Amino acid sequence: MQDEALVIQAVLSTPGVQKIVSFGECACPTSDEDIAAIQQALLSGRSTISVPHLAISEKVIGISGSLKGIVGIVSR
Repeated sequence: MQDEALVIQAVLSTPGVQKIVSFGECACPTSDEDIAAIQQALLSGRSTISVPHLAISEKVIGISGSLKGIVGIVSR
């Protein structure tokens, strides 16, 4: 357990890391494709909009503009 805590602390002290993706106490692996999609969305500079007919955990895909082709999951 102490080794795991040291690894977590090392990751969290890495420049640019804000938190570890997890579900409760369990860390969740994130694919390179997901990271690239998030980076592309952030770099686009586009704002987000609320779409009331989407449910939390529903899969979505950008169909036009700078987010075209980006796949994501509705989180809120």
